Amino acid sequence: MVAPDTLERVSGERVVVAGAGAAGLAVAAMLKRRGIDPLVLEQTDQIASSWRSRYDSLRLNTPRITSTLSGYRMPRRCGRWP
Repeated sequence: MVAPDTLERVSGERVVVAGAGAAGLAVAAMLKRRGIDPLVLEQTDQIASSWRSRYDSLRLNTPRITSTLSGYRMPRRCGRWP
């Protein structure tokens, strides 16, 4: 695994992100910010499909501060325990 700070663009190589869920999209966004254009593959026809099938009252069992994705803060309106 390569640390994000050491990522460099390699000529002729392609980065593939498996899954268009929350984590996959966050990784793809971080790569884009570093000038790397990833190919995001998703097995379904919708992004975040596994979260779409959950019930509306689903809540995380971790606090907001530890449930955020790198580069994307969860809004305060989500509460401390989203």
